[in-house]
Formats: sequence, C-alpha cells, structure tokens
Amino acid sequence: KSTIEKMRLQTSKLRASKVELKRANAQLEHIVNHDHLTGLPNRTSLTRYLSDGLAGQGQTDMSVLLVGLDSFKSVNDMFGHDYGDMLLIEVSAALKSCVDYDNMVAHVGGDEFVLISDEPSSVLVRRIQESLADPFEISGRRIPINASIGHLQLGDTDRKALDILADAEVALRFAKSAGGNRSQTFNESLRKDLSLMQK
Repeated sequence: KSTIEKMRLQTSKLRASKVELKRANAQLEHIVNHDHLTGLPNRTSLTRYLSDGLAGQGQTDMSVLLVGLDSFKSVNDMFGHDYGDMLLIEVSAALKSCVDYDNMVAHVGGDEFVLISDEPSSVLVRRIQESLADPFEISGRRIPINASIGHLQLGDTDRKALDILADAEVALRFAKSAGGNRSQTFNESLRKDLSLMQK
C-alpha cells in the first residue's frame, strides 16, 4: 500500500474509534443518570434538574410531587419480584403521561417517584390518582395499586434541592401515616405532627 493509502486507513480507524468512544461515553452517562429498571432519570438527574430550575430565571414556580406506592411490598410478596418490577415499569409510564415532555419524572428508588412540573400541584395530584385508578395488567394478572403523594409548590426561594426533596418526603410520610391513598401538602407544622404520630 502507498503511504497515502496507509494514512487514509489510519484516519478511518481513528474516526471509527472516536465514534465508538463517543457512543460508549454517552451510554455510560445514561447509565449513571438513569434508573436501570424504568429508564427514568434517577435521583442524581433529579437533583441536578431541580437545582438548575431553582437557579434559572422565572423557573422557581414549580410543583414538586413525591409519589409513593402504597403496600408495594405486598405485591412482591404475593406475586414475586418480577411482577413488582413490571408494575414499576407500568407505573413509570403512567406517571410520565401526567406531565409535559419537558417536565421531569424520576424514579428515586424503591416504589418512589418524583414529578416536577410548572402545573399546579392540585391538578397533578388529581391526574396522578386518575392514572393509577384502574388495576394494571401484568402478565395476565390485574394488579391494583394506590399511591400516597407528598407535594409542595415552590415560589421564590434560595433553598437547596435536597432540602426541598426532604420536605416532600415529610409530606409523603404524613400521607402514608394517615392511612395512605391520599395527598398531603407540605407545611412546617408537619414535622412536629409526624413525630407525634410516630411515637
């Protein structure tokens, strides 16, 4: 082969390796930032999205909803973990349908999901409850599931993303402690009320 042909071959191989490296990096980034089961953004992505929203001009008027499936453990116990996993995948699709494509739905672990939207919490709570109202068809079985929802509306705030998620967690715990299948707006008094309920 001539020197020019060899150079062309080396250039072609270099381009191919760069494309492969870029693809591998994109795949790794997706793995790091997304839940492996549902394909939804994970807690890392959620925290970054919320922080970016808080830092952006005019982006602080957002609803944050933490959705926890009630009695999800009993699904795993009765039907097995495969059914539980498939139910989580179906629920994630149902929750994604509740918000616009440019809003966030994240799976933050176990049976908990977070939705962030510029729509009012009250509208989203109703939509989420409607999306989960009918039993899910999983491999020939109809599996009903209810959800508790802790939520808050953000105004102008300099609070950190993790503090906001912690407030949503308090509201969710209150909703579950009150019997589940209900929603609860966060307010500061909930921390004291919840601690009294759990004593």
